[in-house]
Amino acid sequence: MKQSVFVIRNMDCPTEEALIRKRLGAVPGIDDLAFNLIERRITVSHTLRDEQPILGALREIGMQAVSPSPHQADACPTCLAPGGAAVSRRTWVLMSVSGLAAIGAEILSWTGASETAPTVVALALLSIATGGIPTLWKGWIALKTFTLNMSQKSDTRPLLDVEGFEALTGRGAKSVINGRLYHVGNHRLVEELGICTPHVESVLKRLEYEGKTAVVLTSDHEPLGVFGAADTVRGHSPEAIRELHALGVRSVMLTGDNPTTARAIANQVGIDDARGNLLPEDKLAAIGDLLRRYGHIGMVGDGINDAPALAKATVGFAMGAAGTDTAIETADVALMDDDLRKLPRFIELSRRTSHVLWQNIALALGIKAVFFALAIAGQATLWMAVFADMGASLIVVFNGLRLLNATGKTESH
Repeated sequence: MKQSVFVIRNMDCPTEEALIRKRLGAVPGIDDLAFNLIERRITVSHTLRDEQPILGALREIGMQAVSPSPHQADACPTCLAPGGAAVSRRTWVLMSVSGLAAIGAEILSWTGASETAPTVVALALLSIATGGIPTLWKGWIALKTFTLNMSQKSDTRPLLDVEGFEALTGRGAKSVINGRLYHVGNHRLVEELGICTPHVESVLKRLEYEGKTAVVLTSDHEPLGVFGAADTVRGHSPEAIRELHALGVRSVMLTGDNPTTARAIANQVGIDDARGNLLPEDKLAAIGDLLRRYGHIGMVGDGINDAPALAKATVGFAMGAAGTDTAIETADVALMDDDLRKLPRFIELSRRTSHVLWQNIALALGIKAVFFALAIAGQATLWMAVFADMGASLIVVFNGLRLLNATGKTESH
């Protein structure tokens, strides 16, 4: 399964999303679509030989798609526009004319002119013609393709009442519905309940070998269904692991998922070691073992189950955008955009900061020592004293400012 990312500058509302879904859904070989309307990005999961059928289908409905190169993957959508301009000069002119015409119509109306006066109407029509045509065009496309963004009543049955809901840490959850006990959870939970039949076991093994997380729904005495779910590995995860390895950092995955799935993901990303079927206390014990073995450990997590391990690690990193409040409050550092490549950059910047601190300490003490020796020998002057005090302070400050340049290089890496 391939994944292709496209930036579509004229996609900014659910109507266009529905239009794209309708058109691309008819293209054989396209499996899934993921939309980000804020960044105007669409991720297409497909089995096609190349991207031309996708680009052709988008062009048919008036969507101008751009496939960013790898180094542009995290760029803003406007940065990918042809010629590098976010808004064309023609668009600026039309927007300016539209705004001035609208302001002129309002001024005439405020100063006593009737709203139906020819001048006011003419200015209003000019504003609409120069600034509102794209919106009107979108409305026409929505009408023509029957993709109006209107809410419709759906024929759904009312949800059943849930009683006695209880989360089972590291296993799943249970509750009572219509007087009947149900469980939903992982392989371990089914084994503990003693209802893992040979057929269910074979299905679970197959899903696990495919690198999927298996979830089982059971009643109080038998399995009812097995679901397989798989997270999509972030495109920049392998790059982050490679950069960590280049810095001499060993990577270990600690997960509550089954060991087979953990190993499959670890192999895909390039992680050195993977440990599965871990409860929160197991992750805590694993961090303790790694601390005894290596001395310093950084832990990255985003869930409640990660909080104890985050607290025990030398440095805890929480994924700020998707992390739970407990994980963020427990961790020492929060990565606000969930970009794992920030980890090697953080380590690199920390090492540079440590080097600069030691340089500053050596410079300050060295200058003081030289001045002290000169003073004992009777060779010190007032200007030497000023240099040893203020001069040393300025040298330390300027040396520390080199980190600003290092930060810029790290961010552009």
